[in-house]
Amino acid sequence: MTQTAQLLVDSQCALGEGPVWHVERQQLFWVDINNKELFAASADGEIQQSWAFDEMMAAIAIVDRDTLVLVGETGLKRLDLQSGAVEHFFDLERDVPTNRGNDSRVHPSGAFWIGTMVKDEGPKDGAVYHYLAGKLQRISPMPPFRTRRASLLMVAAPIGPTPRPVAS
Repeated sequence: MTQTAQLLVDSQCALGEGPVWHVERQQLFWVDINNKELFAASADGEIQQSWAFDEMMAAIAIVDRDTLVLVGETGLKRLDLQSGAVEHFFDLERDVPTNRGNDSRVHPSGAFWIGTMVKDEGPKDGAVYHYLAGKLQRISPMPPFRTRRASLLMVAAPIGPTPRPVAS
């Protein structure tokens, strides 16, 4: 059986990433990182809504029917889908202005795994973070113990969690 992928939404994003299906709303959410936008489309591919921001947004996590968490350049934001209100609630690498948030995933436990990466040319200084219950922990690399090998982590993109334990 051969399956052919078909275009669902012709959004013409400069850098479209992070698609997340919101079951309760029956909408697909994704970001256009470079154009600082978030989109929502129906299951048939019709763009139903978009939001513009003052900074790049790189990833999305669903909190509930009307709330998303966005990974932005400067930290984590809470977006109220009804009012459009955006609340910055956690700083992310404030001390590394050359970096931005990158791909991120929610683990079945509710933990949010967040990657960062360098925005442009510069030091390779990406990292992976674990956010849970209001606490953010940097997982890799851990300063001041960066090694030459660890500093090569330029684009940190947490992988998706598996639904069951992986046999070793």
